[in-house]
Amino acid sequence: QFALMGQMLPKLNTPLQEWNLWRIVVPTQTGKQAQQGGLAFFIEQGKGHSVLNNERVDWKKGDLVVIPIRDNEVEFQHFNDDPDSPAVCYMFRHRFFKEEIGSITRHIEDSPDWKASAS
Repeated sequence: QFALMGQMLPKLNTPLQEWNLWRIVVPTQTGKQAQQGGLAFFIEQGKGHSVLNNERVDWKKGDLVVIPIRDNEVEFQHFNDDPDSPAVCYMFRHRFFKEEIGSITRHIEDSPDWKASAS
């Protein structure tokens, strides 16, 4: 099985079965995370920028942002530069990078858009 936009799907006989895929909507900015890298973000809609280890990388619709693999972690956060429309991107990670290099996500800060669910 693999995750597609937060849902577990049956294992399929396709090239995608070796990939994790998430759809991310960015109204203003994401939270800040750190990982070993090996992630790619395809920008479906909008314009903005990402900060990777304190380095700004600008992006727009159709761009691909790759977070490189590092010995130590890579801190990253994504920002929408258009207040009138959310940015939408798809994050891809090949399972090899998670399973073989031990990629672990470290949460650093929440997005201001995140709201806890009432329990």
